[in-house]
Amino acid sequence: MPQKRRLTNKFIKSLKPTDKAYTVADELVRGLSLRVWSTGRKTWSLRYYPDGKQRRMSLGEYPVELSLEEARDRAQEIRRQVRKGENPRQMPARGITLEEATQRWSEDQKARGLKSWKEVKRVVEIHVLPELGHMELDQIERAHVRRLLEGLRDQQGLTSQVNRVHAALSGIFTWALDAGEIDQHPITRMRPLVAEKPRDLVLSLDQLVTIWGAASELGSLAAPAVKLLVLLGARREEVGQMSWDEIDLDAQVWLLPPERHKGKRGLAVPLSTPAVEVLEVIPRQAGGGFVFSRDGVMPFAGWRRATASLRTKANLRDEQDAPIPWHLHDLRRAVATGLGDHLHASEEVVGQIMGHSKRSRIGVTATYDRADRLDAQRRFLEAWGGLLARALDGDVASNVEEFVSPSR
Repeated sequence: MPQKRRLTNKFIKSLKPTDKAYTVADELVRGLSLRVWSTGRKTWSLRYYPDGKQRRMSLGEYPVELSLEEARDRAQEIRRQVRKGENPRQMPARGITLEEATQRWSEDQKARGLKSWKEVKRVVEIHVLPELGHMELDQIERAHVRRLLEGLRDQQGLTSQVNRVHAALSGIFTWALDAGEIDQHPITRMRPLVAEKPRDLVLSLDQLVTIWGAASELGSLAAPAVKLLVLLGARREEVGQMSWDEIDLDAQVWLLPPERHKGKRGLAVPLSTPAVEVLEVIPRQAGGGFVFSRDGVMPFAGWRRATASLRTKANLRDEQDAPIPWHLHDLRRAVATGLGDHLHASEEVVGQIMGHSKRSRIGVTATYDRADRLDAQRRFLEAWGGLLARALDGDVASNVEEFVSPSR
């Protein structure tokens, strides 16, 4: 609920932006409120109730479009029109703002069990809502979105993130179209503004060792989480939300449930001896079951900060001594590549370790191949852990060729 007080110009000017936008409602005029965006922008809106249904109308920006007095006068006039049964804007009464649509979209995504909604919502809140959040959906035109994206690219210097913003907005508009909130999709067939190349960075074994050493300097949650990424090649969110009831340390296996796996399939992940050693020293919290958590109730969510710190501490550089812009997901690619290049694991076994679907790995043969081949996965992950350990000791080459043959 927004805070409520009798607004004055002095008070409004004193309102400072925070990381998240917030609203202050006016006690003098019912339904009138001021939104303070993280950019410092302040906008007026009015809630009114035609036919008993709540609607919200954008009135303009303070003070460049509407002063406090003008906003109150405009709000009172609209309320009089509503009492007479008139439509104050001669537009469909359903018009919701982009901010409201984003909230309803995220609730829909959550109800459908989709995992990516939190990140998409965060992207929209940071890059879109400060500029367009106050606008009603059917007021937003293609040109508005284009200017926003161009600003992110040209003024803020964003690259692939511009396309993530584009995709996030497109998804929200598609939801709104299906929900009957708009009659047409404003950015259908709009091309991405930034040309992207598939990421092909493969970190070397030496670079993984450097990252491992840098991870040891991180906090008590981030350090073991990053080390498990290097040991298992698992996905970031799957490790971050790992719970103790998924782990059997005696059997050395991690049973990832379908709802937490990207492919919506239950997955048994063999835990190598080094992975077990990492898990064994993590204290269990009495408040809940998450492995990487300060209270057991909330899972680890500090990946962004951990990655930034890792980049600084590891200081990976290319042959021209330029910084290598690596990401946590590159660890997964490095593990997959290392299993093949250093340990001669077959593509099939690497695919199983990565948790890829059987059909994507071996086509129709997957229908007849029901064996998870945990033993093969376990042998290769155990060897991978051993290889990393020897690399950390400076003895990379020893005993690698003594491992199981590629056919096994």
